[in-house]
Amino acid sequence: MGGVSWTGLVADSLGCNLAPYGFGGRSWWYSWQKFWHDWHHRLDELEAVIFTHTFADRINNSVDNDLPHLALHDGFDDTEKIQAWKYYTTYIKDNHFQTWCQQQYFRHIREVMPDVPQMHFFAFNLPTPETCEILPGVKFTTPLFLLSAAETRIKDPKKISNTPFDERANHFNEHNNRAMADLVLTAAQHYRPGAYPIPHLDFYQKKPNDFIQALDHFVDQDFWRWI
Repeated sequence: MGGVSWTGLVADSLGCNLAPYGFGGRSWWYSWQKFWHDWHHRLDELEAVIFTHTFADRINNSVDNDLPHLALHDGFDDTEKIQAWKYYTTYIKDNHFQTWCQQQYFRHIREVMPDVPQMHFFAFNLPTPETCEILPGVKFTTPLFLLSAAETRIKDPKKISNTPFDERANHFNEHNNRAMADLVLTAAQHYRPGAYPIPHLDFYQKKPNDFIQALDHFVDQDFWRWI
């Protein structure tokens, strides 16, 4: 992904080195294991950790870099692993268990990094009140993919989950990458743990009213219970 990235802007503004652990289509477990392997013995070197939490129900495997975690990607030609993925997602995967595991992960974050400043974003879903209570630091509750989708179109708020993403940096245009960077830098400067909506008016939206309707639909439908 190319273009201006809010993560790079934040690192440059703070004069810090960026240590990224986001991997396209991967599970939260995959990212956490890679991060923890590199940093568990030197947490005191971290200025802050910014999490972007993904779906709970991706395949949680951290030992096979080629295993599809989310869906079958174009060009993936390992027939045996495709079959394994299909069988697992069709006959074995338990989404309620996956959600429970992610909640324990949130508790683990609180336990192992109590003194590291943190910010938490949620890529696709609204966090539950329990999640916001469990996680330490600053929690921004507005789903990031809703802001991304609002840049181009929201044809039907009830079908927003079907809006495709593109290959731009963080799935944002330059304006919204800069808006994200400003948000993070402001939160870092005035660090106040708690749960807050993202100030969406700072972000470009093709049709702001459609964004509001889509967000209201998520809240009304208890979106986090079925995402």
